Amino acid sequence: MMTRTQLHDLITATPDPAVSLYLPTHTTGREVRQDPIRLKNLLTQARVQLADRGVADPDTMLEPASALLDDGAFWADRRAGLAVFIDREQTRQFSLPLVVTESVVVGEGFAVRQLLPMLDADQRFAVLTVTERASELRLGSRFSVEDATVVELPEHPLRSGVESDYQNPVNASPPNRPNVGAHNIGNAQVYGDSPPEFRKAQLLAYAGALAKTVEAWLVRNPMPLVIVADAELAGHVQQSAALRARLAGVVDANPAALDNDALHAAAFEQVARSFRARTDEVLDEAHRLAGRNDGRVLVGPRQIADAAAGSRVATLIVCGEPETGDARTPDDELVEAAIRGTVLGGGDVLVADPGRLPDGADTVALLRY
Repeated sequence: MMTRTQLHDLITATPDPAVSLYLPTHTTGREVRQDPIRLKNLLTQARVQLADRGVADPDTMLEPASALLDDGAFWADRRAGLAVFIDREQTRQFSLPLVVTESVVVGEGFAVRQLLPMLDADQRFAVLTVTERASELRLGSRFSVEDATVVELPEHPLRSGVESDYQNPVNASPPNRPNVGAHNIGNAQVYGDSPPEFRKAQLLAYAGALAKTVEAWLVRNPMPLVIVADAELAGHVQQSAALRARLAGVVDANPAALDNDALHAAAFEQVARSFRARTDEVLDEAHRLAGRNDGRVLVGPRQIADAAAGSRVATLIVCGEPETGDARTPDDELVEAAIRGTVLGGGDVLVADPGRLPDGADTVALLRY
């Protein structure tokens, strides 16, 4: 997975020529065998474009990427998309968690617009899955929920082997066993199930221990929390005021019945609204300023690229619609320049759905001054 640092390096790099290849990839089905063939076709197109730009020996520049075609281990570990970035010094390839549009672009600097959703990949949230048999605290992002747990959580008392004051006499040897018919044991028999009150007390203690451990972890790692559990267990865990302050939502489901994709979809739905809040706030401000013809908002790539080069862009909003076609238009190059200038100037880059920008624009910027 591409890190934010690697993405920053790609955005700010300006090699010439630079080759950017994007390919949607597959993990199952007959298409898996077609992916290397499609990459080979993209490399053929890149070879032609490099020759057109006067590169004397395109094959030498593309050789490391061509070696991937027969690399079985490389193709065995695929996700939704593949990006390959090539310059004269190095070749970098990344397995992406998002679907990309197949394309090859040769020019000055890498084509990074399709990677902009990755800027949100570090918007982390915690997923607490709770059942009476096991609980886990895992990290989630826009694209996935990680398999590994981030902290060891307390076990349910019934699984830890700890006996209560009720269980002790019931499980004791006959001389120490209480009168089995006595009325003070309620509706339980010696060898029967525990009373409902006993089970509830254990659940409350279990939920309290979970909450305390998760609270401590969230103090060190502040982020939204999603609880996935049945209503009873979730209700007990939510009694912690500290957890409620971090709680983005609750999924009423048995987490053991959800595969990783279903778990991610259910959990991310709870946090998506808060993650979108920042973009919504900026878009509202952009529409307000554009409606007043305020000079603090710019619409259109030419003006924005010039302002970004002067470090004047505080926030750049780019339409999330992917590039189509293999050749960058002048506007495409200006958008890439605006992205690069904004990042170098310490500004923020946000991605918005098509049609949400003022005046139907493709790119909008809020200026520092």
